[in-house]
Amino acid sequence: MNESKIPKWSSRLYIVLSLIGFIDATYVTVKFYLRSPLNCLVFKNCSQVINSSYSQIFSIPLSLYGAVFYLTIFLLTVYYVDVTTRRNIHLEPFGPELRVEGLAERADTKKPAAIKIIFWLTGFGFLFSLYLLFIQAFLLNQFCLYCLISAAASILLFLNSLYNFKFLFKQDS
Repeated sequence: MNESKIPKWSSRLYIVLSLIGFIDATYVTVKFYLRSPLNCLVFKNCSQVINSSYSQIFSIPLSLYGAVFYLTIFLLTVYYVDVTTRRNIHLEPFGPELRVEGLAERADTKKPAAIKIIFWLTGFGFLFSLYLLFIQAFLLNQFCLYCLISAAASILLFLNSLYNFKFLFKQDS
C-alpha cells in the first residue's frame, strides 16, 4: 500500500473548519468562565444549555474540551501541510544589511500519520456531537446556536476525513 497526499482543498477545509470550531468553542468558554450570558441570535436558551448539568465533565466546560479538540485538528493539519517558510539569513561581510533568501514555501510534505490521527479524532468528535445533539433535542428540549455551530464544524470535519480515508491507503497502480 502506498500512502498518498490528500487534496489541497481538503487540508484547507480542515484549517477553516477547525478555526471556526476553535473560535466558537473559545467564545463559549470565555463566556462560561466570566459568568456572562451568551448573545444568542437565533435561540433564546443558549445560556440554559451551556449551564445545564450536561455541559461539564470533571467541572470543566465541554466548550474548553472543544477548543482543545479544534486546536489539535488545526495543529495536526498545519503539521501535515507544513506551511513554514525556509529562510536563509546572511549577514553581509562589509555592511549591516540583512539579506533574506530562499522564501519558497514548502509544499505538502506527506505526513499521513497526522491525517490518520485527525481521522480518529474527528470520528470521536462526530459521535460526541451526535450525543450532544441528542441531549439538546430530547433531554433539554432546547438548542444553543453555538453548540450547533460546533456540531456542524465537527460533523463536516469528519466527513472531510471520510473523504480523505481513501487517499491514506491508496493502492499502487
